[in-house]
Amino acid sequence: MNEINEPYLFQTGKHAGEYLEELIFKNPDYIISLNNYRKGKNINRLQNHLEALLENTPRYKKICPICGERTAKYFLFLNHEDINKNLVCCENYLCQTELKINHPQDYLLPIKLKTALSFRSKRLTKEALRLIKEAVGIRKINANEIFSIFIGEQIK
Repeated sequence: MNEINEPYLFQTGKHAGEYLEELIFKNPDYIISLNNYRKGKNINRLQNHLEALLENTPRYKKICPICGERTAKYFLFLNHEDINKNLVCCENYLCQTELKINHPQDYLLPIKLKTALSFRSKRLTKEALRLIKEAVGIRKINANEIFSIFIGEQIK
C-alpha cells in the first residue's frame, strides 16, 4: 500500500486540479461512483486514498449530549428515513441505551464518511455529510483540514 501523506489532487479528467477530500463534500455522487470501482483487483493510489478517507475514524469534536464527557461518534437513523443532528451519542453503552430508549427500532450508525456515502438517497447523503461536518468541526471545505481530520496527519 502506498503511503498517504497529503491530500489527493486529481491530475487528469473532469476534476483535474480538485482534491478528493473536497469532492467528498461537494460532489458525493462522484465519490460514490469511484468507491464502486475500489473493490477491484488492481488497487491504485486514488483507491488507496479513498479507502483511507472512508474507513478511518475521524477526530471528533462534538460532545455527547447525554454524558457531556466524551465525543459523539454515533447518530440515530430514524425510521430508515431521517437523520437528526441532535440525536447523537458516544460509544458508551449507557449513552447509547439512553438515546435509543424512545427509538428502539432505529439504528445507531457511526459518524463516518463510509456511512454517509452508503445511503441510497441524495438527501440522506447530504444530511449525513452535514452531520459529519458538525461532529468533526469542519467550517469550510478545505482539503488540508479534511485530510488532517480523516487521515490523522497535519499538513502545513
